[in-house]
Amino acid sequence: MRIDLGEVENAVSSLGHKAVVLFPAEGLSAGNITAVVAFGRPDGTGNLEILPEPEPDSAVVTQLLALRRHISYLIPPYMHPTVWVPTDSLPMLASAKVSRLAVKNFVTRELQEDWLNSWRRMLNTIDLENHIIQPEEAMAIELADIVDKLIGTGDGHRRPEGGKPYHDIILSRAGIDSIKTIQLMRLLSERYNITPTVGKILGSEMSIRDLARYVETLQSHPDGREHVTTQAIDLIEEYRGLSTILQDHFTPKECRPSKLPDAISTVLTTGSAGYLGIEILHQLLKRKETSNIITLIRAPSMDKALNKLVSAAECMGWSLTPYLSKIEIWLGDLSEPNLGLSTAHWERLHGNCSSHEVIDAIIHVGAIVDWTKSYHQLKAVNVISTLTLLNASTHSLLRTGLRPRFIQISGGRKPASSFASSSWETEGLQLARALSAPGTLGYTQTKFLSDLLVCKWASLHGGTQDARARVVMPGFIVGGGPNAVANMDDVLWRLVSTNVGLGMYSSEVNNKWVYLASSAVVARKVLHCIFSAPSSACHSTVDERETMAIPVSDGLSETAFWSLISRSGYPLTGTPHDTWLAAVEAAVEAKGVKHPLYPVLHFVKRGVGLGGDLPAGDGDGCEDEEMKAEVERDVVANLAYMRRMGFLPAVATP
Repeated sequence: MRIDLGEVENAVSSLGHKAVVLFPAEGLSAGNITAVVAFGRPDGTGNLEILPEPEPDSAVVTQLLALRRHISYLIPPYMHPTVWVPTDSLPMLASAKVSRLAVKNFVTRELQEDWLNSWRRMLNTIDLENHIIQPEEAMAIELADIVDKLIGTGDGHRRPEGGKPYHDIILSRAGIDSIKTIQLMRLLSERYNITPTVGKILGSEMSIRDLARYVETLQSHPDGREHVTTQAIDLIEEYRGLSTILQDHFTPKECRPSKLPDAISTVLTTGSAGYLGIEILHQLLKRKETSNIITLIRAPSMDKALNKLVSAAECMGWSLTPYLSKIEIWLGDLSEPNLGLSTAHWERLHGNCSSHEVIDAIIHVGAIVDWTKSYHQLKAVNVISTLTLLNASTHSLLRTGLRPRFIQISGGRKPASSFASSSWETEGLQLARALSAPGTLGYTQTKFLSDLLVCKWASLHGGTQDARARVVMPGFIVGGGPNAVANMDDVLWRLVSTNVGLGMYSSEVNNKWVYLASSAVVARKVLHCIFSAPSSACHSTVDERETMAIPVSDGLSETAFWSLISRSGYPLTGTPHDTWLAAVEAAVEAKGVKHPLYPVLHFVKRGVGLGGDLPAGDGDGCEDEEMKAEVERDVVANLAYMRRMGFLPAVATP
């Protein structure tokens, strides 16, 4: 990750201490963020020859510990100094500014190893003592035991056995992901008779001690609930603010007449190491017309970024090696300013490059898929990254006269809304109002708003019927082909595994439609949008040419889906919903965290099922026979994969 030393220095200086932060290339602290801080004379007229000794009860130590706690609220952990050089004062120039050169020379050439090691040992000892949860902290010890078992073995029900020291860890940094957060919520509810809030537990800096205080607070309420009014997100206001930023980058008077590139040879992709992204990359690499596929990867080094792609490809049954000459890796991070890109890559994204380096198309797949996080926790990756890419595309147009095709992959809601080109904003704002309601998933809100920004960008640049920008809306994504690889974390397969174990499914499915397509089918749809001529890109009908979003409506009726599971060796009986739900709850209660539906049971109880409304305009005839046959083949192949993995039981042979 990129580190702004100026930002670190501002944080270190925020309590009023004069400080210099540097990253030495040589000396005892080479390769470490080093903070030299004056805790003594406020006039800063001294020098660095007299340094304080590391005495645990001294005023300098007290101030340094307070400063380290303070910066934890200002900058992320990876930006914290790892070497601290406390001093009485810093050398000054005649201009009354700190002599940064003198400080640098001292750190690289004069800092004494024995003195530095003494400070390190003392600070490490203090940190260890402060982070150990003490025996009298009964609630914190109980919770630490639950979290430890949840992270390590997945069994958080056992009582603490005693004798093991626990540290006051930050939950989000210790392996408590979205699934384990749901598991933790259920454990807390069962043990303490409370109703915790997901967003609160998954807060970025909640520690074990913080969690203990939170549980005790909920226990003090008669109903065990948090009595705080949930602030709804005003998606309309959010959209208006972000669309203003899009318009600020759009300057019609400066625009040259634009056109689509004659050929699509250079494509930028995000999320290429993911389940869908790696299939899109695979299909791009196999196309003869693409000579350069740029993939933005979050990784600490080029080697590790390449390993992520290689591993993702191998998991899906193909090798990246024959295509390495076509791949260009950009290290970046969708959550960071400028997408975490280097200056050179940032400039190229904006079209400030030679004509053969211009990016012809962008496929934006990258996102955080997390049902437990709030809108604000997901906004940077799921919304601002889209805004950044769209603005960069505008700047590229201003410089080159060519506008890259832009395809965004949507998510978080059933693929029904098509955003007709004549009324997309009216339809979008109506949906924004509905999705602003408290209780709406932050993931759904962020992906919807991101989609709306793509539509706004397209409308600013001359409308949408030339297929320069599209939002592709898939439903459930499964493995494709005879060697399909199933994503067994998907709620689809969690529910299938549950119903197979029970021998039943909820019969109250009516005519609901399960939007379901393989990653290969969705990838083909995306590439069709990219490579087809403007008059036909992404559409198979005249109606689709009038839409902003392209729903992937492949699938089966919910009745047909469960019938297929039954015919595949797992006989299921349609059962009244209340009876089925009671059986599900009993099964989850019996197996606890080991049950596949455990982390998502609350969604099922809220009535969240597999099916949605039938695809618009298709009525009862929506089951195109060729599409239906392909979907059924893919489902059967996924079932076979899950049997091999032990996720589903073996099928009895006659």
